[in-house]
Amino acid sequence: LKRTLLEMPHAQDADKIFFEYMVIPSVNDSREDAIALGVFMDGFRAKVNLISFSAPEGSPLPTANRDDVDRFWTYLREQGITCFSRISKGQNIQASCGQLATEGRTIGRT
Repeated sequence: LKRTLLEMPHAQDADKIFFEYMVIPSVNDSREDAIALGVFMDGFRAKVNLISFSAPEGSPLPTANRDDVDRFWTYLREQGITCFSRISKGQNIQASCGQLATEGRTIGRT
């Protein structure tokens, strides 16, 4: 994936690539995870958009709160990675990140 992205036209231009990163507490939000993301991003002039995971009903994964995202944001900034965090929207209609569900059942699951 990295090689292919680096070969894309304008891959080295500022503001051309955004990496979307869904923060899931205790799964991918540690300092080590931030370092691994930094290693992957080496060679890119890119930015990271942090997205809070919002667990659908019955999910074994926890919902990310603002503190989880802010902590991971700090880890990335310590490495000099430009990052932003999105405000979660759509939770009231089960449409925020991770919540594509209908009548208590996650789409794609049986």
